[in-house]
Amino acid sequence: MQRTHGAQVVIRILDPQSLFGFWRLLRHRVRRFPTFFVDGAERVVGWEGDPDAAVARALSRRASGAASEAAA
Repeated sequence: MQRTHGAQVVIRILDPQSLFGFWRLLRHRVRRFPTFFVDGAERVVGWEGDPDAAVARALSRRASGAASEAAA
């Protein structure tokens, strides 16, 4: 993902066995792994959920939002 989208994407990997990772599991009610949170709004569970497509959707929403703000 980092090679595809470059600096537009921030990737954080958490260890669910660490204290901070365990807190995040509880906070976001994660039950299956891997779980990806995209732009704080969309949750993708497992590799079948296509996290690359979720990132692409988030980037297109961000780009269209920036374009509409520039037009205003």
